[in-house]
Amino acid sequence: MNALKLLDEVLKKITPTPNETGEAFNLYSEVKSIIEETLSSLNIKYKVELEGSLIKGTNLKGETDLDIFILLDLKDLTNEWIKKYIIDTLYPVLSKKYHTEVRYASHPYIKIRKGTIEADLVPAYWASEIKEIKTAVDRTPFHTKYVKSRLSNAMKNEVRILKKFFKGIGVYGAEIKVEGFSGYLTELLIIKYGNFLNTLKAITKWRPPQVVVIDDIDYEEKEAIRLFGRVPLIIPDPVDPRRNAAAAVSMKSFSTLIIASHTFLESPSMSYFFPPKYSLKLDELRKQANKSGTAYIGFIIGFDKDLSPDIVWGELKSALKRGENKIKAMDFNLVYSDVWSNNVSKAVILFEVYPKAHSPYALHRGPPAFIRHASKDFLMKYLTDESSMGPWIGSDGRLYVIKKRRFTSPSDVLRFFSGEIVGRKHLKLIKIFENLDNLLLEKELIRSSDFVQWLAVAVVKTPPWVIGSSLTSS
Repeated sequence: MNALKLLDEVLKKITPTPNETGEAFNLYSEVKSIIEETLSSLNIKYKVELEGSLIKGTNLKGETDLDIFILLDLKDLTNEWIKKYIIDTLYPVLSKKYHTEVRYASHPYIKIRKGTIEADLVPAYWASEIKEIKTAVDRTPFHTKYVKSRLSNAMKNEVRILKKFFKGIGVYGAEIKVEGFSGYLTELLIIKYGNFLNTLKAITKWRPPQVVVIDDIDYEEKEAIRLFGRVPLIIPDPVDPRRNAAAAVSMKSFSTLIIASHTFLESPSMSYFFPPKYSLKLDELRKQANKSGTAYIGFIIGFDKDLSPDIVWGELKSALKRGENKIKAMDFNLVYSDVWSNNVSKAVILFEVYPKAHSPYALHRGPPAFIRHASKDFLMKYLTDESSMGPWIGSDGRLYVIKKRRFTSPSDVLRFFSGEIVGRKHLKLIKIFENLDNLLLEKELIRSSDFVQWLAVAVVKTPPWVIGSSLTSS
């Protein structure tokens, strides 16, 4: 299909209906009235503002959420003050009418739901200029004003298409779980490049560390790299140039986007926006996993239900990295690793490793014979080690020994180091699984279609948007 025609079809599918948009604005008006009535006795100046994609006109159909900010004119604003005078005052009133939860980020905030629409009620400092902000959340109103001033109606639709593309290839969202492109960053890219296709064409030329300057900010590439480090992507925030708007983007998300941009431009397909689901049954998953001869091992993790997703995902990602490092340090090869969570109380950390088992002994190479102190130490160590064989001098002039391995199985590594890998404040080890069959016996997990899809991607490896594209048939 022609790219422009395809994008027209995508836009029809992702543009919110007038009814959906109207319901969202009605909810905002309703909630704003409740806030103003409930906080009428508050003895400081404040205002209620709508931020985010709805007010900017870049929201997607079926995904309209509200960001309602309560901007407070109080210079010494603290979390304790917010909790006492805003959260504890509003929560009892809102909970009578909506499904209501208190969440925690840089500030405590309230999440409500009415039907299919969710809203975050976010207290923040009312800064009159960007240099006055105290936390990241205080910057949001400035982002809203900037984007509204720069996006035409046509560009808003281009943002929607780019957002859906990012979602389809799995790189949308700046949260720790994704480490990808935020809604604001998506909008900045369209402001920079004008439309979806131009943005993808520019992305195909990106190389890390890539510096992209919006507007006429006075930034040289070397200066940007000096300020922000050699990260994959640097986009100085036009609202606050001290900040890298792309700081959350990982090398994986950066690289995924470059590949997807290349392949879409060569062969446009709906699968980039609406990736197909894997339809593999559990027996087919086992069969696919057995092809490689690798071991699928890992942890089933529990955590408290009331924790902030960023706290949970931060600890899960850290545990994943520690597990990767231990596996590699014990001479096993890491093929693949990932984390899944139901975002409520349970998670799975998965490692695919080869070989499944080592022989009990390994060849260990020592120093060259001519390095006197090192070779002497090597000889003294292994001549008295009854579990080793050797040492001897090889044809390359180095000392060698055959020594007993500490671990012959990758699951032994996880078992031995489980406390060190998982042992953090909010995570609790439920179970170590030593193969895929162990994991597939967990009935609570395999009842989750989201988990099964995640596991299918882990086993098959090829992203669904590639499987569904015309690349596979060209």
